[in-house]
Amino acid sequence: MAESSAPTVAGSRAVADNEYELLSSGFAADGVLGQWTQSTPVFADSTGRQVKVRAGFTALVGGHVYQSGTSDIVKSISANASGSTRIDMIVLGLDRSTLAVTSYVKAGTPGAGAPPALQRDARGLTTGKWEIPIGMVNVVNGAANLAAGDVTNIAWFSRGSAVATASTTPPQPDAASYTRLVHTDTGNEFESVSNAWRRYPWQHARGIVGGQRYTSGATLVASIGSSETLAGLSSGTVSLEANRRYRIHLNLRVATSAADQYFTARVRETNLAGSVIGFWQQLMRATGASHDWWFMNEITNATATTKTYVASLSTATGAINSNAGSTQTPAGIWVEDMGPSSPSVVTTI
Repeated sequence: MAESSAPTVAGSRAVADNEYELLSSGFAADGVLGQWTQSTPVFADSTGRQVKVRAGFTALVGGHVYQSGTSDIVKSISANASGSTRIDMIVLGLDRSTLAVTSYVKAGTPGAGAPPALQRDARGLTTGKWEIPIGMVNVVNGAANLAAGDVTNIAWFSRGSAVATASTTPPQPDAASYTRLVHTDTGNEFESVSNAWRRYPWQHARGIVGGQRYTSGATLVASIGSSETLAGLSSGTVSLEANRRYRIHLNLRVATSAADQYFTARVRETNLAGSVIGFWQQLMRATGASHDWWFMNEITNATATTKTYVASLSTATGAINSNAGSTQTPAGIWVEDMGPSSPSVVTTI
């Protein structure tokens, strides 16, 4: 195909339908217009095997505007007698044969555990469709009625950047459609890179991303012996991104009831059976001595996941105290983001 542009004088300043889509979708990002706090565009209200497209909302699809009108639109859901749950999707689709954007149901495959794929024929074509999702419907076997809990909102909102939650992240269609994505539930920002969402700013360390501290001053666990024992310290659930380096911090105070005792501290994943992330030892020379520990260990995470880190101690007798007070550092476990594992690595969602 030769190079082209539009509109042109030679073309009577006209813009063809496919050229209009290319032109307008570059600055009119797909999505529902408005605020993320407004009512979801699809709902069910236990009035039958049906869902409703809510009245009064506007959306952009492939550079074309859609308005749902002044009355809710009822969408019948086909019967499911397969014996397995089916996940249907409610979409807004631009049909290039009519240039109309309409709402419709895409039935899923029973037992697949996922909704059907969107049809997203390339920008600039004069045929095919361009779809965005606005709702997901869980249709159990034999369902005769659909309640509010059977519908999941998967719409996102367009305000120049895409505004969504972690569970409603829009598919990334092409580099021109969005420059930024904001997750309202986490505050995370993403940028459009190579047809994928990349956490922004991906190249910098982000500091503490999770963990817990304990400031009560109470003894967390006492009479530690030769058996490894949980120290009453947990990071809580921490989300880790792919291809990033993390530093695990452990801080605590150990007091001994006997001289020349070794305390061994470990940080593990989840529980005493979990993988050891860090391992440290300390000799306590005097009876009744106490010592503040602050340890760090670095890991590289290859895939996105969630982790919980716990601390354990073993050997000798004594007590572990959280270091509360204005002149002391609280006990706890923290997870620190140190940046990408390599400057060339792109972390995407």
